[in-house]
Amino acid sequence: MLTEDNLADLLNTLGFEKKGTIYRKTIGVAVLEVNFTKKEIIYPETAGLVINERQTCNFEANENFVVLECVHRLLEKGYKPEHIELEPKWKLGRGASGGRADILIKDNDGRPLLIVECKTAGTEFKRAWNKTLQDGDQLFSYAQQISETQFLCLYTSDLDAGALAYTSHIIAHRDNEKYLADNPLFKGFKLVADVKERHAVWRDTYKLDYTTKGIFEENIQPYHIGKDKYSLADLHAISASDQQKKYHEFATILRQHNVSGRENAFDKLVNLFLCKLVDEIENPSDLKFYWKGVAYDTHFDLMDRLQQLYQAGMGKFLGEDITYINQGDVNNALRFIKQNPDATQRAVWNLFIQQKFFTNNDFSLIDVHNEKLFYQNAEVLLKILQMWQDIRLTDPHGHNQFLGDMFEGFLDQGVKQSEGQFFTPMPICRFIMMSLPLASLIQRSATPPKAIDYACGAGHFLTELALQIKPLVETHKPSADLTAYHQALYGVEKEYRLSKVAKVSAFMYGQQEINICYGDALINQHEAFPEIKDGTFDLLVANPPYSVRGFLETLPEEERKAYTLTETINDLETSNSIETFFIERAKQLLRANGVAAIILPSSILSNGGSTYTRTREILIQYFDIVAIAEFGSGTFGKTGTNTVTLFLRRKKTAPDTAAHYRERVEEWFKGCDASKRKQVIYKDEHLIARYAAHINVPLDDYKTLLKGDPNGAWTAHLEAVYLEKFNSSTEVANFKKAKWFKALKPEEQGAEVQKRYLAFVQAIERDKLYHFVMASDQINPVLIIRSPTETKAIQQFLGYKWSDSKGDEGIKLVKDAHGRHLTPLYDETNRDNAAKLNSSIAANFNGSLATVPAALQDVARTAPLVDMLDFSRPVFEKQISTTPQVSVAMVSKWPAERLGALAEVIPGQSPESTYYNDQKKGLPFYQGKKDFGITELLSPTAWTTQVTKEAVKGDILMSVRAPVGDVNFCPLDKICIGRGLAAIRTGDRIDSRFLFEFIASNKELFKGKQGAAFESISATDLREKKVPLPPKNVQIAAAKDCVAVDADRNAAEARMKSAESDLVTNIEAIYSSSAPRIEIDKLATNIQYGLNEAMNEGGVGYKIFRMNEIIRGRMVDNGSMKFADISAEEFAKYKLNKGDLLFNRTNSIEHVGKTGLFDLDGDYCFASYLVRVVPNTSMVLPKFLEKMMNSSAFQIEAKGKASKSINQANINATVMRNIKVPVPPLSEQRKFIAKIDALEEKITKAQAIIDGAAARKQAILQKYL
Repeated sequence: MLTEDNLADLLNTLGFEKKGTIYRKTIGVAVLEVNFTKKEIIYPETAGLVINERQTCNFEANENFVVLECVHRLLEKGYKPEHIELEPKWKLGRGASGGRADILIKDNDGRPLLIVECKTAGTEFKRAWNKTLQDGDQLFSYAQQISETQFLCLYTSDLDAGALAYTSHIIAHRDNEKYLADNPLFKGFKLVADVKERHAVWRDTYKLDYTTKGIFEENIQPYHIGKDKYSLADLHAISASDQQKKYHEFATILRQHNVSGRENAFDKLVNLFLCKLVDEIENPSDLKFYWKGVAYDTHFDLMDRLQQLYQAGMGKFLGEDITYINQGDVNNALRFIKQNPDATQRAVWNLFIQQKFFTNNDFSLIDVHNEKLFYQNAEVLLKILQMWQDIRLTDPHGHNQFLGDMFEGFLDQGVKQSEGQFFTPMPICRFIMMSLPLASLIQRSATPPKAIDYACGAGHFLTELALQIKPLVETHKPSADLTAYHQALYGVEKEYRLSKVAKVSAFMYGQQEINICYGDALINQHEAFPEIKDGTFDLLVANPPYSVRGFLETLPEEERKAYTLTETINDLETSNSIETFFIERAKQLLRANGVAAIILPSSILSNGGSTYTRTREILIQYFDIVAIAEFGSGTFGKTGTNTVTLFLRRKKTAPDTAAHYRERVEEWFKGCDASKRKQVIYKDEHLIARYAAHINVPLDDYKTLLKGDPNGAWTAHLEAVYLEKFNSSTEVANFKKAKWFKALKPEEQGAEVQKRYLAFVQAIERDKLYHFVMASDQINPVLIIRSPTETKAIQQFLGYKWSDSKGDEGIKLVKDAHGRHLTPLYDETNRDNAAKLNSSIAANFNGSLATVPAALQDVARTAPLVDMLDFSRPVFEKQISTTPQVSVAMVSKWPAERLGALAEVIPGQSPESTYYNDQKKGLPFYQGKKDFGITELLSPTAWTTQVTKEAVKGDILMSVRAPVGDVNFCPLDKICIGRGLAAIRTGDRIDSRFLFEFIASNKELFKGKQGAAFESISATDLREKKVPLPPKNVQIAAAKDCVAVDADRNAAEARMKSAESDLVTNIEAIYSSSAPRIEIDKLATNIQYGLNEAMNEGGVGYKIFRMNEIIRGRMVDNGSMKFADISAEEFAKYKLNKGDLLFNRTNSIEHVGKTGLFDLDGDYCFASYLVRVVPNTSMVLPKFLEKMMNSSAFQIEAKGKASKSINQANINATVMRNIKVPVPPLSEQRKFIAKIDALEEKITKAQAIIDGAAARKQAILQKYL
């Protein structure tokens, strides 16, 4: 607000000249003067300005500075000083004691024109306006005293970052005779008797109408208040702060007027956007999308203008005809009523039919079916229109997230789930676009690359694509017309409402040439957009819908035939895998070498069933998979679906790579001898050899399968994979029961089974070999990006988080102290930043990705596509794993055998929870790693009366999910195990302790598969794991040495516990001594709260300690500290020195009070929820004081005095500084510290033995193996 402190800044901004302590400015004959010595404001009374009271002429009220600024603005505008009167005094209504208006303006005839009431910016202005809305407040009391006043204004102004801004709420205090004639039941200002009635007219007749412009704007002449004509010059661009305010304002309007249909309300808002866009384009100098104020406008006229704008917008932008009958149409129909009444009747009847049957009210936020409801709706509509009338939407500059935020607020979870829709956050849109090889697409093509989003929704991808194309075109094709590149962009959207939004959004970005097709993207031809043709697009990017039940029923039969996926669908009504059809549609639309980025549910890579299997076949056969980016459930806000973004390149189509290799594999399986071209199998032998090596079958042995030899060498290698599956199949069971089979001789039956078994294996191996070859055809490995799983880490990875706080909804970007967006996904200022993930994807598109940068390797890696497919199972569904098995070599001089051949693997199975109990009924129940001790299970905490899978004493129990590989022995006679565990019961050939130690030391060999939520390993996979098998005596010797390590570890733990106990005893001895008790305050030279400053993780500024860096009484730099970007002067105030203590004053009750000693080299500061205590070393040693403050006695007292709330406690510095601790002489403190140091050294040495136990065991096993 304006205050005495910034008054000089205000005067400098206004152009006052300073002489000593006096500021002066001359405007025509008027002189304004401000005297800082006398604290006086001097107005041009000699020029005719009237001042009735002097209270406004001093510095005592901040409101006086607003009055000064307003008077200055009036004089600058051209109002004469003799027509300005300050503080005219009247009685306030009937029986009131009196009051003074701030400013009264008279017209050139001396009649009252305008009353201005000034308020300071912020709370006071808002409070005054709310009071005016409620009962009229001061303005209407003044208007009652001088009723001929035509206008009232509540005014404020303020300096914001050196810029002067004002706000004026202008109320027309004169009747609109046309408005009253249209509404004869309404009362006018002329007929009122008091303030209450005057306010009621404004409230009921004029619906609390006001305008924000009409006095001070450039195109307003003095004494001509109000505007009946608005242009683009009256508009301003939306700002980031406006976005949230507008969202909250919209939601508030709906709530105040009980508008319950949020989706309908948003639809109407989009219609208003469409009207506003066409208005800004078609009527830049005389805008129709404006409420001109009740002095110049009526609801009927406004609605008529909106309907005409909507009709024009739908026709111009979306090619849709909208029926609307305006007054001109009616007048035209009545022209010849006297000459030709029959023709006139037909014309009017035709208009009636159109109006009755062909129209829908495109601006009804509530149902309108009578006059009363019309005005209720008009009131809501007017408020929403006024939200946007001053904003300019046709701005081609900058990224604009507010439309996406609006969607997230109004399209609730139910709509998304039922229709499979969710909207892509702009940071994800940006990341995807910055990952695509846009520069090379633009450079290599003589014409603009043709791009499509076939499920464009709100159009985010298209607008972002256009924004990113712009600088690339300017760089690589400087003479090209950018609009031609926009014309090559196509969006298809099936939902009518969203197609409108997409077009509106394009206009908001100044990209109106983007084509938006309202239609079903799964349909091959679109009449309005013949350019959408198969095989013509260079780029496809989309976030298509998923899980839409019955979607195929809306697709004509002829269109369904275009999809091979249709053959996998049995029931059109229940089929919901719409996302799979969008993948096949991408295959159809893209030309050879065209690129795509498609967001899909993660399940697309792993779901079983013929439809999903066929989808993955399409991916492998027709695309190179350049990258897969897997995002967690927090990516899309309310929608909790885990997603993957597939970055794809279409394979060659002439010749068709998939067809070529399909024919080649068919020839291979005809057998070498059967082929007329015997050289064929040898010509591509390297491909067969690669596959044979991949599945660990010698090439010559595999060739016996190709030749069709039922007894070939292949059987020894593949029998374990296929035989059990073949024998358990329904087909085999059925034909063995058949009469014709039973009639065969035994040797004939054997031959028949053998023939069918060969055909069974060949069919699956043909499929595997073909897809292995297609995957091998992809030269570059797949770049795999996987989001972290912890919430905070996810937010840092994405670079944003979601807020659903009222008035602050939407995406909140993670930024550093300089406002830079922090995310490893991309650099918003440099698409080629090699340290970001988008650059690695782009490099992989171009074949230039050598390695993933070290800083990104926690979330990104590369893998050959063939390693992401599982060729080891008898059922080959082409699941694509984003956690391909890393080939970990097991080096041993002893032969390795399958775990399943050495031990029984018993997978756990959880009973129904209703059978759980804690009354020791039934068997002890163990579920997973949380129940593990060091080598044996902890004591049971749960039991079950329903026993599913059992483990017995001596069994090895392995954690098989989240995490995989940890092992414990079962010490109890019998237990029940849940699905998080598997029991391994060893046979005679392997020692159980040896196996236990081998698994515990080689967990990487037993890694499972990473699902969407956690890692797991199946019993089948576990049985296939290889284990070295030395002679039994070697196993026992290795196990014995490992047991000795455990004995050392246990002894070290005992020593550590003893030292920790002695440490506590020594501290308690101090507390029980006769040493004097002294307050912390008297032991410290300084006690200081920490720095309240935004922190960043970008390494900008100085390292700043937080609570989690207090570890065992010391401040520890753990390598992941945050930074505070502050000046050197500010840092000096908070710089830590050796010997300082940091006390944690705010946290959960168990952590509050923790104290750490700072003894590090380097520059560090500390956060606000820590308190620095600087010990007076002439009285107390820092380490001694740290031990006293961390003692149980001190902590109990401190926590007892803490103020507590839900999940939070606080000990302020005043409380802490008054707590007393025992303080013996310094000589005794030194002796105490010497004892503590010795005990802590014992603890450190013991901890080193404990920490080194695993490495010692690994060395032992390496020696024996």
